[in-house]
Amino acid sequence: MAADTLEAAENPRKCILMDFAVMARVIRSKKINLRTFRARVACVKKHLRELKEELSNTFDSRVRMSLAERAVKADALAEKTLAWLSTLQLLIQNARQLRESGSDEAVPLILELEQVVDDLVEVVEEGLERKEKVSSTRVN
Repeated sequence: MAADTLEAAENPRKCILMDFAVMARVIRSKKINLRTFRARVACVKKHLRELKEELSNTFDSRVRMSLAERAVKADALAEKTLAWLSTLQLLIQNARQLRESGSDEAVPLILELEQVVDDLVEVVEEGLERKEKVSSTRVN
């Protein structure tokens, strides 16, 4: 299983097999080089894009879902988002290790990740605004 996990971390096509907890263990466990870092970034970006899509659908009023279902799903997605953000922190530590070893090639990858995170934050903020509008409509 450990070999499968490491292979998945280094192969973006197989990263669907990994959740954030597995990815975090792999990031901590293996010595970093640019090739593995690039694969990890690709995997995390893929998962963050999927998370962004899930969040968009959860907050989209056109998606048929009761308020209770929407709240439960939003809570679960919030926990998942926090877990992926902690994985991002590990990737940033990896980038620092690479820079300390003299590689500046990790910087563009971090910038790509920042853009994905910015998009994710934007979706969460939009969802919170929608939630506030719904709550204020109900109170009035």
